[in-house]
Amino acid sequence: MEITFREEINPDPDFYYRQQFKIYHEPYLIWDKETWEAVITACNVYRIEIDGRYGGDVLLEDRGKGIKYIVDFSISPEHQRKGIGKAVLEQIKTMAEKLTAVTRKETLHFFLKSGFVLKRKVKNYYHSGVAGYYMIFERRSDSLADGKGQSPAQLEMLTLRKRMAKALEKESLDLREISKLFGMKEGEALDHLKHIAKSTHPKRLTVEPASCKHCGFSFKKRTRLNSPGRCPVCKSEHISPPRFKIDNS
Repeated sequence: MEITFREEINPDPDFYYRQQFKIYHEPYLIWDKETWEAVITACNVYRIEIDGRYGGDVLLEDRGKGIKYIVDFSISPEHQRKGIGKAVLEQIKTMAEKLTAVTRKETLHFFLKSGFVLKRKVKNYYHSGVAGYYMIFERRSDSLADGKGQSPAQLEMLTLRKRMAKALEKESLDLREISKLFGMKEGEALDHLKHIAKSTHPKRLTVEPASCKHCGFSFKKRTRLNSPGRCPVCKSEHISPPRFKIDNS
């Protein structure tokens, strides 16, 4: 499954207006067509594609001083609960120093697990008796490296990544070995590894590239941390996964 997240330069308001009826249901259908057109015009529109086809969208409003407001974050029903939203949200989090958003009760936990902090409950936001939940995410600065100012969930995640980093200082591990060692799925281990790669300075995460077990091709130029699906030379799917280690030198 290939996930693409790209900005739409000339988004079609009619297209995105139609999509909301496939994604949302009452009482969350709060915008009429005229409002949608105004929102699309005022925001940066990002299209999510799954294997080349529409899979959702993100609307971001620039509020200045490094702050962006997530006006809409939608994943098509057939693509939900597959880790796509989590992968896209990680990309969104790199696009601003601070993100704000309002979400519904059903998706609140998803954002909290991703590092957002609940600030307040907004009564009757979607409909009479249906509240919204206003949240904020702030990118971790070096001054927070010791965990000060972090929520309990963020502190727990920070501690886990420190443990993973310590393990990688001792020996090289592949994603499967990391996931078994810390009792998580490989996709979760990959997400943590990406954060560790950004935060190990002045140490650095070194990668022993994946290689083809059949012809020996080395994926030296590959920048993605996950294992490739097949060899570009012999087309074999028998691939030795990349191995990771934190260099203390």
